[in-house]
Amino acid sequence: MNHLKYSKRRISSRRGSALVLATGLIFLLAVFGALAINMAYMEMATTQLHVSSDAVARAAGRTFIVTGDKGKAIEAAKKIGQLNRVAQNPLVINSEDIVFGKSVRESSTSRYSFSENSQPNAVQVTARRVSGNGNSSLRLPLPGIFSLDEVTMQRRSISSQVDVDIALVVDRSGSMAYAANEKAAFPPFPKSSPPGWNFGMAVPPGSRWLDLDGAVNTFAKELSATPIDTRLAIVSYSDSAALETSLTDKIIDAPKSLAKYKAAFHSGATNIGAGLQAGGNALKAGAPGSRTGAVKVILLMTDGIRTAGSDPVPIAQTLAKDGALIFTITFSSEADIKTMQSVAEKGNGQSFHATTAASLENVFKEIVKQLPTLITL
Repeated sequence: MNHLKYSKRRISSRRGSALVLATGLIFLLAVFGALAINMAYMEMATTQLHVSSDAVARAAGRTFIVTGDKGKAIEAAKKIGQLNRVAQNPLVINSEDIVFGKSVRESSTSRYSFSENSQPNAVQVTARRVSGNGNSSLRLPLPGIFSLDEVTMQRRSISSQVDVDIALVVDRSGSMAYAANEKAAFPPFPKSSPPGWNFGMAVPPGSRWLDLDGAVNTFAKELSATPIDTRLAIVSYSDSAALETSLTDKIIDAPKSLAKYKAAFHSGATNIGAGLQAGGNALKAGAPGSRTGAVKVILLMTDGIRTAGSDPVPIAQTLAKDGALIFTITFSSEADIKTMQSVAEKGNGQSFHATTAASLENVFKEIVKQLPTLITL
């Protein structure tokens, strides 16, 4: 009888212990479940903050590149912040969250380092979820776990304008003495040439060369006005290629090297491959003015078809493997658009076409305007 009572007490005690243990386990599961929910919420908000911060930095950097206006860049940042939500709230970006500075790198494979600078080429944006800056700290969905009700978070993003070394490669073959709207076939001489004119004399009025000369000067002016740290080299080609100007930061002065051809324009074949290769040589490591950390861009222009030299498409492929981006410009209806498109494709670039002096100038303007986007596609 006493043994039976003792057994009942033991069973009752075990049941009580199991109940306490089960209650404790349920409590721990609830705590860790709540903690998991909070952590997942924090992870989601962190991802949203990163995405939003990067979007704001890109918008500010893009606007600054195109306009050179810090005020417009700040306004763009604020606008994009409002369009991006972090934990269901629009991201508030204040003027003090944006810093203009300089991003530099030692080589094409090294990372950029940023510092505040009065001659900026980069925009740094700090996106925050903290109290007192127009945003608020992040309120957890299940507050009180480990005495934690809310958290603060911060993300810093930088949009850098890369340094760019550009080789502008232009066609000075005999066809460039003709007008853009006439067939470039000798004989006869260009329609606009004066009586007694011959190759070797001043280029005729209305010629493609004069159209190009005006467009190149416009290109240089537009390029020098951008915030991008750019250097420009100029190469010309006909039967063979010639480096007219090594890479220089005196961009407006660079086209002056082509003035001699206005005074004495000679006939010649169209060796596009030689021009392209010379453009690549002007940018390679060790070339005068070349910078190891700069993006290498070749702008290759022609008004016709290849009549001499090697196929430019394999040359473009080789230069692209060495890191060059190649963009092509065809001018006049006689230009070999298909081949130049292939050159641009192999060079990871784009192809542009113009048929008049005005449209050629607009092409060069558009390239300058789109350059920050083109080199990051």
